[in-house]
Amino acid sequence: MTITLDSTRTAAVDQGHCWIDIDDQPPPTGVKLLLINRANGVACLNVYQAKHQWTHWAGLPRFSDQVGQLSRHGTQEEP
Repeated sequence: MTITLDSTRTAAVDQGHCWIDIDDQPPPTGVKLLLINRANGVACLNVYQAKHQWTHWAGLPRFSDQVGQLSRHGTQEEP
């Protein structure tokens, strides 16, 4: 994981984690996600609905100590 500051030095950016284009790969509806409208440049934690103003999304991060544990569905978490 490489974290750098953006050009304005006001945001820390994980260089290994990218936003997913909503038109290319729509997110699941009705669940919490990180959502952003690229033109506005402000991300938020929200529930995605099909009618939206968002352009990109990302899944939520997990804690590193959760890797390899069973999920609540009884499946193995991937590293």
